[in-house]
Amino acid sequence: MEDFNSHGPRPVFFNPEYLSNLAEFWHGQGIHSLRLSTGIMMASLALELCSNVHLYGFWPFGIHPYSKQQLSNHYYDDRPVNKRMHAMPAEFEALLNLHNKGIIHLHLQECKY
Repeated sequence: MEDFNSHGPRPVFFNPEYLSNLAEFWHGQGIHSLRLSTGIMMASLALELCSNVHLYGFWPFGIHPYSKQQLSNHYYDDRPVNKRMHAMPAEFEALLNLHNKGIIHLHLQECKY
């Protein structure tokens, strides 16, 4: 954010109590990590605000299932995920469970939009 002046984007922070409740909810769904990923936080927010949620890019493994391309877990660098910090496979499993119930739509193919 340092690169932007006061007329540029502004950071948004979640209420700490909301994050604590969110972590407790996902813990009950089998996600045991030091901190939830930004992705699962945003997916959770979308589920609270939107009636139709489509998610792209939530594949937690190093090789794309269709293209066999190498993947990183960050859009901004090539660093591997810190497995002690985030439980990416467990997050994916929880989202896949919601997908299988018809609550969200997970897409593994490339986003066409």
